[in-house]
Amino acid sequence: MRLKGKRVVAVTFQKLQRNIKVRIYNDFLTKLCNFCFFPFVGMYLSEKLGQSLTGLLLFISVAFSILAIYISGVLTEQWGRKRVIILAQSINLFAYIGLLYGCLIDSAWLTFYMVICTSIGIGLFITASDVMLLDIAPEKEVRKFIFRLNYWLQSIAVALGFTIGGIFFGESRISLLIVLIVITLICLMMTILLIHETVSKRESSQKTTLGAHMKKVSMVWLKDYRFFFFCLGSLSIFVLGLQMQNYVSIRFQNDFAHTSFSILGWSIDLNAYELFSLIRVENMIIVVLGTFFISRFLKRVSEFSSLNIGIIFTLIGICLLGVTTNAFFLILGAMIYSIGSIIFTPTRQSVLADLVDEESKGSYMAVNNIVFQVSKMIGALYITLGSYLSSLGMSIIFILNALLGMGLFFLAFGGRKQTLQPKKG
Repeated sequence: MRLKGKRVVAVTFQKLQRNIKVRIYNDFLTKLCNFCFFPFVGMYLSEKLGQSLTGLLLFISVAFSILAIYISGVLTEQWGRKRVIILAQSINLFAYIGLLYGCLIDSAWLTFYMVICTSIGIGLFITASDVMLLDIAPEKEVRKFIFRLNYWLQSIAVALGFTIGGIFFGESRISLLIVLIVITLICLMMTILLIHETVSKRESSQKTTLGAHMKKVSMVWLKDYRFFFFCLGSLSIFVLGLQMQNYVSIRFQNDFAHTSFSILGWSIDLNAYELFSLIRVENMIIVVLGTFFISRFLKRVSEFSSLNIGIIFTLIGICLLGVTTNAFFLILGAMIYSIGSIIFTPTRQSVLADLVDEESKGSYMAVNNIVFQVSKMIGALYITLGSYLSSLGMSIIFILNALLGMGLFFLAFGGRKQTLQPKKG
């Protein structure tokens, strides 16, 4: 935050604490592993067990993740952040080994059980990791820089993951999982050897029961109406954005099993996995080239307007990807979706940091993470819904999602197109 009479020092990656740097490296590799495999699990389970059942199974897996988030809130206070992260990464390592065995015996159900294990690991990881970040980066300008850098790197990890997964998931799944096991083990060792605990022994010695923590988290909703509407608005837009890896990926599996595109005179034959990966590569290129350029433009725009612009772009992109079979409009839809993500995600994270009460940051971040997991549950149900509705019907639902989210953000900002002022601790 800029103060009168004080010069604001520019934030650079070199000036960040080691904990933050290691966390960024770790998050990049973890996200890369997740998106090399899990976006394609829905397509695999849909092929083996059917689209309707797959949506319900993914819904169940996210429910376990939400429970893990609640448990993580207690454990981060009693054990400390680092121990919880180590536990979460150990569970993920076990899950990848189980997935490898599931592939060797071609068991869709064992694959599903290991997805549940991964959901638990992710639920434990995200709250502890987010609270650790708030512990070591209290300054608003530092947080903004980290959010922007983390989004940029994680977007690259997501797109690379989709690319690698699209190439190897179908034919070389076993080799892919062996590599993912090695990378996950490296991430675990990085946490053990390089990350220091950020919570004091006095704080971690304070005992909190799961029931007391759940009550504390629930009170966040009741005490802070701005955060309440902000979370509901985020939920609606998260559900919309997640349809790239939910409804759109399954639609590609159904409508583009094997397809041929002609671009600039070149004829390209692609299967569903490769087509989906191509779309995500385009996403990566746009994110890499456009994130910091667009962030400069957004400095002239209020946070409220930035959120709405991001929502509109995301909506248009998802609708195009969910309806068209034309190669040009698929590429255009992916481009518009990517721009929407670049605008919406860092802006939302910046607003979230302003809304968090420093004295209850663990509870606020737990609620924020629960909102995202609930959006994944609802998003997974859209897979089942998409098996009954036409593409046009799904597009109407996407439009309603966007309008609802914009209305709730309007309420969160107090009905004014303003920039929220950060809370004082």
